[in-house]
Amino acid sequence: MRDDLVTIATFNNQANAHLLKGRLESEGIEAVVFNPQPASGLVGIAAVGGILVQVWPEHEEKARLIVEQLQQVDD
Repeated sequence: MRDDLVTIATFNNQANAHLLKGRLESEGIEAVVFNPQPASGLVGIAAVGGILVQVWPEHEEKARLIVEQLQQVDD
């Protein structure tokens, strides 16, 4: 994890993290998926701490709006 990146979402599986990453990138926001503690033997499932989706600080506000929009669709 880079100290200059901002975490905008945390997931329990890589698939959802990568879906968000793809959505952010389709909006022109560079995103990084980071798993600080990969669980051994469990493909795609994060250990304690979850799988992080991170963006550069200058894109944080727009990225958080996109996350909120996606959460409203899921509700």
